[in-house]
Amino acid sequence: MKIAAITVVLISLATAAQAADIDVGIERFISRNGISKAILKVTNHLPNKVSGVYVECAFLDSERRAIDIGNALISSIDAHSYAYDSASIVASEGTVKYADCRVVNTH
Repeated sequence: MKIAAITVVLISLATAAQAADIDVGIERFISRNGISKAILKVTNHLPNKVSGVYVECAFLDSERRAIDIGNALISSIDAHSYAYDSASIVASEGTVKYADCRVVNTH
């Protein structure tokens, strides 16, 4: 039981460190003509190039409940650099009010 608890703590610490190393910011959010799009700036704070940066965005209604998920895949980001991409969904006009994005995976 103690080993399992220690493992969970170590996994949590590793995940937190990764989140600080690669940031995703929403530079612009557009919702019109039934399409909602988040323009993303993904920043690599690591001293080495990363590849296969997979970003997941939840598109949310006015109560911040998820309507759908959009994704972006950035092939690579150089050390201490950034890249732009976008994630979008098709939704009824006016239903999407927010987007919340996170880095899910890198290679």
